[in-house]
Amino acid sequence: MSAFHLHHSQPVASWGALLGRLATCRALDLLRKRQPCQPLSDDAPASACAQPESVAVASELTQKLRHALLRLAPREAEVFSLRYFAEMTNEQIAEELEMTTGTVAVALHKARARLRELFQIEEKSQ
Repeated sequence: MSAFHLHHSQPVASWGALLGRLATCRALDLLRKRQPCQPLSDDAPASACAQPESVAVASELTQKLRHALLRLAPREAEVFSLRYFAEMTNEQIAEELEMTTGTVAVALHKARARLRELFQIEEKSQ
């Protein structure tokens, strides 16, 4: 519906880029609304080689990263997510978000620096 409303307010040059951008924004919105808990599932048993401690540590780090991403500027979180979760190149991200590759690189740098800062603050408080 968002694409339809945008189409009526202004001409759409690239439907693929518009739909990709809207999907990315909606995914980030859902990430921000996500509750800080993960449901336990009996359906997927842990791997036989996975040690309980390493599984717990990985789960805790995943939770910390999710919370830290919510504290980033929206554009930085979006660029970081596309780079590391969607495994897109800087050029692909630039095309998707209609920005230059230099702007993507700066946003990634800022996101990494802010995440590093957030994790260091958390380590000191523990």
